[in-house]
Amino acid sequence: MIEQSVMDRYIAESSLNMTETSRINFENLLTRFFNLKPSVDFADLRKADLIEMYSQLNQHSINGFITHKSKINDFAKWMYEQGYGSIELLRDISDLKYSDINHDYLYDIYYFRDIEELWAAMSLIFKDKGTEFDTFKTAALLTWLGIDLNDMTEMLKTDLDESNKCIIHPITREVIEIPPVDLHDMIFTFLIKYRDADSCDTKKFGGRILPYANSEYLLRSYKSAHLTVVQLRKTSDPVNQLARREEAQRIFQWNKIYLSGLYYRIYQYEQQYGSIENDTKMLDKFFVCNQKENAQKLISFDRKYKEYQTFIKCKIRSNA
Repeated sequence: MIEQSVMDRYIAESSLNMTETSRINFENLLTRFFNLKPSVDFADLRKADLIEMYSQLNQHSINGFITHKSKINDFAKWMYEQGYGSIELLRDISDLKYSDINHDYLYDIYYFRDIEELWAAMSLIFKDKGTEFDTFKTAALLTWLGIDLNDMTEMLKTDLDESNKCIIHPITREVIEIPPVDLHDMIFTFLIKYRDADSCDTKKFGGRILPYANSEYLLRSYKSAHLTVVQLRKTSDPVNQLARREEAQRIFQWNKIYLSGLYYRIYQYEQQYGSIENDTKMLDKFFVCNQKENAQKLISFDRKYKEYQTFIKCKIRSNA
């Protein structure tokens, strides 16, 4: 445990140029982290303890980890200078890598094994909620199927091909099909019902029926006939608030939904044709890579493929 008076002194010295809100958030970050291992004195913390502590945090990106570790490192240096820390702890913090931390549990919060698991998670959270969240639900399904939000706002109602039970990509005009799963027909029927709906019900305003704005675009609301990317992205905010209230242990992030679908498609391809790990052509097809140099591309592909393999370990093989 760290004495509150010591923590107060560090915060006072380190937050001179911070707003009050930033100062409180900064103190909460430090307090929450070191309270994860209250039984170990600060100076006695070692790398194994740090790994255990970070594994309990919701650190699901390497950039977030680097930023967080930088703040912990600054605090540890100050503590050492004040005579409270140890040089071993400073070395262990410096040596700690993102890959050291167990992130497996995050896959059950942010990722979806297949489109049926995504559907089931949304159905559980939206039970008895009517059609209020149908715009989000549609966008989430289309994201899993591989349509980027930046393209999705241009999707027309006519891009749902009811006769062939498929979806036309709004930009590339590529034909996209829902995987042949048990819920295939139910999911496609839902998309058609959303397309043809004139209104949605909502708990807002005391509960009422709100007519959708008249539109040729698939994704719309009672306010807007053509949602912007920002408006569409924000539809996940009330959904995640609802998920927290329902204690659903689910967080809907657009990028993670997209990656879930991408990883599913890679897995299906590999089951039929073999591993793409060393197939640069297929890696380039599946993964978006902005690197121009071949060496940098290979490094990026290696990282992305390892992330895919972790998904398979956590979401496919663990449920086999």
